[in-house]
Amino acid sequence: MAFFGKSALPGSSAAFLSSVPPVSSFSRITVTRSQSFRRRKFSAVRGRAFSRRDFFSGLRMASIDYKALENNLEAAKRNIENRKVSADADKVVALYNKFCKLTVEAGSLRQRRNENAAVMKNAGKMSTEERQQAIETGKIVKEEILKIEQELGSVEEEMEQEAARIPNMTHPDVPIGDESSA
Repeated sequence: MAFFGKSALPGSSAAFLSSVPPVSSFSRITVTRSQSFRRRKFSAVRGRAFSRRDFFSGLRMASIDYKALENNLEAAKRNIENRKVSADADKVVALYNKFCKLTVEAGSLRQRRNENAAVMKNAGKMSTEERQQAIETGKIVKEEILKIEQELGSVEEEMEQEAARIPNMTHPDVPIGDESSA
C-alpha cells in the first residue's frame, strides 16, 4: 500500500494507517530530538551552561521588550490599571536598569580577567613578586565575577517574574472596564 495510496478509501481505518509513517522514521526523529536537547549552550548573561530543557520546563520566560517598557512606562501603568492586574511596572524598570548596570560591570570584570590572563602568559619572564601579584589579582577578579554573576542571576530571575505579571497592551479601540461596557 502506498503512503497516501489510492487504494485506501477516505474515512476508513485503512486510510488512517496508510497516512502514518513507518515506525522506524518516528524512532529516528525521537533520537535526533533527544540528542539536540542534550546539546549544551553557554549563556553570556548568566555565565553558566544551560540546556534547552530550561526553556521547556513548563514556565515560559516573559517576552517583554524592557527598553520599550521603560520608554512607554506611563502607558504601561495605565494599561495595568485598566486591566485591573496587580503588576508593578516601576519595579520591572528598576530591575532592568540594575540588570543593565550589573551586565556592564560583569563585562568589565571579564575584560580585567582576560587582561590578567594575557599578563600571566608571560609568567616565565616575570619576577616572582610580579607573578604572585598577578595570581592574587586573578583570584580577586574571579571572586568578584562570581559574586556579580550570582547577583545578576537573581536580579534577572526576579525581573522576569515581575515582567510576567505585566499584561499585553490592549488595542486603543477596546472599551475600558468590565463586560457591561463592551
